[in-house]
Amino acid sequence: MSASPFAHLASRHTGPSEATHGRPRAHTRNPGSARRAIAHVVLLTGLVAGSAAQATAPELFLPPFPELQLTGAADAPRAGATAQPAILGRWITASGNLEVDIAPCGAALCGTVTRVLGNRSMARHGEMQPVDARPAVGMQILRDLVPAEGDETQAGDARWVGDIYNRENGRTYRCRVHLDTSDGNATTLVVRPYVFTPLFGQTQRWQRVGESWAGQVRSPEAP
Repeated sequence: MSASPFAHLASRHTGPSEATHGRPRAHTRNPGSARRAIAHVVLLTGLVAGSAAQATAPELFLPPFPELQLTGAADAPRAGATAQPAILGRWITASGNLEVDIAPCGAALCGTVTRVLGNRSMARHGEMQPVDARPAVGMQILRDLVPAEGDETQAGDARWVGDIYNRENGRTYRCRVHLDTSDGNATTLVVRPYVFTPLFGQTQRWQRVGESWAGQVRSPEAP
């Protein structure tokens, strides 16, 4: 009778110790396998820690708040405070005949005669023979002056538009008015009466009232 084909398997699993003592042989531990096992544990520990860190919500970054600057009561602008137009005040006309006070009148500015200084004609040599025989003192010769449309300059350099009355011929013209600051003194007022457009006009230069005119002021006289 031939041997069983599984006899060699039985001989491999049956060692002398098992046949002799009746118990399995103790396996010998491999040092290289232990080191690899420890390395795997360390690697797994690092992966778990990294996953936990990624799962943690990221820190919220807030930009620094701007510093608040507290403005003292002295530095705060007063309610309703506005810059006064630089053309306000008293002026001597180009002819030297009149002293005119420019002041607010309603929503506009007006120029009122406060003194008569002379009676020279603006159209011819000699004395003026005005068509308007009313007393000049108290007469408004500048009316309805308002800032020019589209003018974005400061109050001191603003251009104004309105009407000017010529008592010599009794006619009213449109006019432009602005302060001449080229000399740095702001003592000259440029007045340009015109018809239809400023191109058809004549420029006058009025002087601000100062000490130089004090000796020339005389009592009001009929124009």
